[in-house]
Parts: sequence; structure tokens; C-alpha cells
Amino acid sequence: MESLIARLPNAFLYFFAAVFIIYGVIGFLEPVSSVANMGIIIDNNHAKIEVRATYGGLLVGLGVLFAYSASRDSSVRFGLVAIICILTTVGLSRLYGIIVDGDNETIQWDFLIMELVGAVIAALILFLHPSLKGGS
Repeated sequence: MESLIARLPNAFLYFFAAVFIIYGVIGFLEPVSSVANMGIIIDNNHAKIEVRATYGGLLVGLGVLFAYSASRDSSVRFGLVAIICILTTVGLSRLYGIIVDGDNETIQWDFLIMELVGAVIAALILFLHPSLKGGS
């Protein structure tokens, strides 16, 4: 059996797959309550559909992509690069919003930290893990 260290890139991708799929299913099934803790008020069907699509469908789709990448050694690098790109751009967009819009709520900072730390860990795995060195 392979050691945990050897399977770390795959485990990391499966972890993010699970997180994205769980949050996506919640966003799809419960669009109003899934964004209420961020102060977003859904008061019409157009907004509810948008939350279902963005917080539901998009997150589930990305989670499936991460799981697929984890299931094939030839796709692990791609999955890690995808996580780095997605978490970095979301995190930087959130930081820009905090600065420009002046939101200083704890939840925004919590998400920002999780996004940027996740991107850094993915980058460390990508560039330092022995099984990924020298790959294309």
C-alpha cells in the first residue's frame, strides 16, 4: 500500500472535491440559506436561480473536476493548477472587494484565509512533491 505522503496530491484533490461538492449541493438545494450568513438576501426567483447556478452548479462541477483529476495520476498536476488558479483569483477578488467596498466582516476574512492558504498548499504540493517533479 502506498504511503500517505505518496498519495498526498490525490488526497488533497479529493478533499477539495468533497468541499466543493458539499457546498455546491447545499447552494443548489437551499439557495436562500446558503448565502444568508454572508448577508445576501434572496428576494426574487432570478436571484435564487443565480445562486443555484453559481453556488450550486458551478461548485459541484468544479468538485467533480477535482475528483476526476485525483482519480487519474496523469491529471493530478492539472487539478492542482486548477485549484491554484481558482482559489487565488477568488481570494484576490475577495480581497479587492474588502478593500474597495469596505466590508470588514469576519466571514470574509475567514474565506480569504482559506482560499489563499489552500492555493499556497496546492502550489507547495505541485512544486515540491516528488511524484510531480519534472512532469509536464
